[in-house]
This record gives sequence, structure tokens and C-alpha cells, in this order.
Amino acid sequence: MRTRKPDNNFYVLDSNLLGKYISAPDNGEAYDDILKIAHVSDFYIHYCNINMRGGENEEDGVDINDSSKISFDNCNVKGGKKYAFTIKGGSNIIVLKDVVIHGKHRGDDGVDIDIGNWSDSNTEKTTNVVLDNVTRADGRPVVVRVGRADPPIVKGGNVKIDRSKSFKLKLYWHLKRLLLKVGVTI
Repeated sequence: MRTRKPDNNFYVLDSNLLGKYISAPDNGEAYDDILKIAHVSDFYIHYCNINMRGGENEEDGVDINDSSKISFDNCNVKGGKKYAFTIKGGSNIIVLKDVVIHGKHRGDDGVDIDIGNWSDSNTEKTTNVVLDNVTRADGRPVVVRVGRADPPIVKGGNVKIDRSKSFKLKLYWHLKRLLLKVGVTI
């Protein structure tokens, strides 16, 4: 049986992020996520720069898990080796408004925003995600993958739902759940 390593996150949400510049220091330490938001409700993050100049991060710029009523407004985000944003674990009412994703790398999966991926802590469906004027600084479309989630509500911006990557994530999600029911871990 495989054991999961504990996350090493640079910043775990604990206070208002008005005007903060959150970036991992370039100290050689690899962080999983730059901003981890877990089990949080009713939080507004605005005029914030996340991971715009920092060191290495192994996973996401922002990881939102099992949270509700979270809003990002006028923020700049640079992803890690996976995604700029991952929104999962039954998260509900998540709004990204006037968000700009930076960096030429889209992550190992070729995705900027991942919605409804597997979460060990909550397997509920992710719902009510709004992408309002979400763009990439380089002008390319923001690539979104949708797993165990309702499709996001897209308003303006330059967003592309990748149906092929979404189908593969849904298949992975259901296979993993089925295997866990019979006692097999992957």
C-alpha cells in the first residue's frame, strides 16, 4: 500500500490577502503548492500576485480543496509543474474574476485550470465555478480540464474547455474510485 507524503505548501490561507505578493523564495526548497486553500469558507482574495517571481513548486500555483465561497479578483498567478489553479474536493461557489495566468509552461498535463480532480479528503462533486474574464498574459487560450465537476460558467476572457483531457480525467476518477472500493490503491 502506497502512503501519501505530506504536502509542503509555501503559504496556507490564514488571513486576508489584499495586495499580498505570495511567491516561494528561491532557496532551493521545492514546494508542492504556493497557496493552499483547504476547508475555508467565505474568503475574498483580490489584487494579489501569486508565484510571479519565486522558486520551484512541484504542483500548483493555487490549490483549492473542500472550500466554498472563495473569490479571486484582479490577481496574477503563475502555475507550477501541474496547474495555475486546481479546484477540487467538493469545492463550491469559486469565482475567478479578472485573473491573468502567467508563464509559458502549462504544466505536465497541458492544463492551466483543473476542476474536479481527485481529492483524498473529499470525493464530492465540485460545483458552481465561475471563470469571469480569465486570460493568459501571452494571449493563448486558458486550457481548462473538468473531471468530477459541473462545467464552469465562462464569462468573457479566453477560455477553452479541453474535452479530451476532461474525458480522460473523468475516466481516471471513476477507475480510481472503483479500485478503492475493492481495496486496490494506485
